[in-house]
Amino acid sequence: MIVPAAAAAVLALALLGRGVLRPPAEQEAVRGSEAANEVEAASSIKVLSPRNQDTVAGRAVPFAWVGQPGRPLYRLILTEGSGRAVWSQDTNDTTITLPASITLAPRRTYFWYVDALDSAGRTLTTGTRTFSTQP
Repeated sequence: MIVPAAAAAVLALALLGRGVLRPPAEQEAVRGSEAANEVEAASSIKVLSPRNQDTVAGRAVPFAWVGQPGRPLYRLILTEGSGRAVWSQDTNDTTITLPASITLAPRRTYFWYVDALDSAGRTLTTGTRTFSTQP
């Protein structure tokens, strides 16, 4: 009985040392922690439209942001509140309009963000933004 218990203790210590069994408070959040927000503020793309929590028409929503030197490609992702992707588009431009083929439901909140990648693999982001559609 002592050998299996000792083996389990050694395994737990090995995994703890690798960070696999770290308590949740020590694990880093992917998005939303204070540290992530500080990094995001230092490496964010400025949004021009729609502004966070705006109310917009459900068609031809214009998205615009400030361009970033050395970032030739932007990716816009639009999702529903459930997280289901509604639309995504890669572009070299800093403006893009929701195509007519995509109709957004009235009185619904949508989430969107733009990420940019440079040639060194570093990213910038707008962070997640929201807007609602008109009734």
